[in-house]
Amino acid sequence: MPLAVPLAHSMNPEMSFIIVTTSAVLTGAIFGDHCSPISDTTILSSMGAGCSHIDHVKTQMPYALFVAIMTVLFGYIPAGLGLPIYLVLPIALIAIFVGVQILGKKVDCE
Repeated sequence: MPLAVPLAHSMNPEMSFIIVTTSAVLTGAIFGDHCSPISDTTILSSMGAGCSHIDHVKTQMPYALFVAIMTVLFGYIPAGLGLPIYLVLPIALIAIFVGVQILGKKVDCE
């Protein structure tokens, strides 16, 4: 964050650009924490669920990658190109919803 904020300000001093840059850094940190096999939260989650640690990482990876790809394609790229945030957020939410409807699997409730 100490590198990203001054760099964003030097590239474009508008506050919206700095906010998008800051959120990208935070999103990347969360993605890295969620997918890293040596992350404390990943280790504790697999221990709490009583499953193999590597199996837990493998099952979480498709979900995290799906959201990361959708976020970049329908969130950060349009926002970085200057599309207003009040248009970017609904478009990104709709894209994630449609992606889940297409790629998601139905759960049997019995």
